[in-house]
Amino acid sequence: MGKKFKVKVPTRPPAQVQISAQLEEATDMLRSHFSDFLMGHLKDYEALYKYGKLKGWTDVEPAYKSYKPTDKEQVSVSEAYHVWEHLNYRYDQMELTNIYLDFVHDTDFKMILKEGLSTLENQIQTLEKEAIKFDISLPERPPASMASTIDPEIMTDKFAFRSIFTGMQSATNLHIRAVINTIRNDPLRSIFFDFLKKELNLYDKFLKYGKIKGWLHVVPTFRHIG
Repeated sequence: MGKKFKVKVPTRPPAQVQISAQLEEATDMLRSHFSDFLMGHLKDYEALYKYGKLKGWTDVEPAYKSYKPTDKEQVSVSEAYHVWEHLNYRYDQMELTNIYLDFVHDTDFKMILKEGLSTLENQIQTLEKEAIKFDISLPERPPASMASTIDPEIMTDKFAFRSIFTGMQSATNLHIRAVINTIRNDPLRSIFFDFLKKELNLYDKFLKYGKIKGWLHVVPTFRHIG
């Protein structure tokens, strides 16, 4: 009947329920430790590379060629690609967030999405300046506005949350790769490093909010038998 009259129906339960499942993927304290380990490792990596560059022990990547005069410290081909890739990803995330803002119902969730949108806009401006400075091709920007003709009841807040949550995980991986691969231009690596720190901070808050709302996927827990 729901299908016949196009009425939104509730979600179905799992095919099989395991009593050993719980909500948290990891405790907040454990996740904090892993985050600290990651940032400490990247800082050590940066210090080691700077030392190697000073000693002349590191290979110099090919510079990204441009007809425009640039700053003394150029970017490599891979670094130029990371700027372009980050812009593409941020444009997509901004467009997707704007779409979700038209659908979500929870007032607090709307505020969180607007905060995330503000972060995306600031990072986009930073990346666009870097792209223009080094004469890197700019991708197409998303539309200035979008009018949705889809029934708002079709998309749930939980689905929007999970989609953005997965996107934040992908963004974290993107930032880490950029920090590791940006070894010629130190100021640009600092930008990617700041993006990573911001992403981890927002991810932690977003995850905790998802726990409170019950929107996270339920995953099986490790049970020690001994």
